[in-house]
Amino acid sequence: MNPETLPKLAIRLLESLLPEENRDAVVGGLIEESALRARASTRASAAWWYWGQVARSVPLVLWSELRQGHRLRTLSVAILAYIAASILESVGTSLLLELVHPDPRLATVLGMIVGLATMVLSGYVAALIRQGAARVLAGIIFTVVVMLFVTVPDSAPLWYGLRFSLPAPPRRWPVDG
Repeated sequence: MNPETLPKLAIRLLESLLPEENRDAVVGGLIEESALRARASTRASAAWWYWGQVARSVPLVLWSELRQGHRLRTLSVAILAYIAASILESVGTSLLLELVHPDPRLATVLGMIVGLATMVLSGYVAALIRQGAARVLAGIIFTVVVMLFVTVPDSAPLWYGLRFSLPAPPRRWPVDG
């Protein structure tokens, strides 16, 4: 099994959270293990296993980053950014719905747009305040989304949760030759 047959989103998420010095070893090791599992069972079960490893790794990677150096400030900035974004999302959605009076389907779409916009904005502000805070904020958001999907199965469509938990774009965009 190669990286092309694994969930690209899972690989990108893990690559965006791992420190650069550990990135290749961890992702490569998981790809090798997935290849062994795909030979023993199916590619789908190997992909599910890989997602499980990523979901279990996110809190551990974030905790490891917090333990190194002055990471308590980074965590504080990320948590404050999450709280501020949640408040801003709530107020923004309420005001927008008061102004527009949409039908329930439009309200859902507007709520998602406002929610995504506030989380993106909070990520940029967190990154401006403290280096690394946006990455911790992304981990917090990912954890919250996964917990919502596990505890409240009909809370949102699956595509929304997956899109909401996408990692940031690559640090370097490929140049067309």
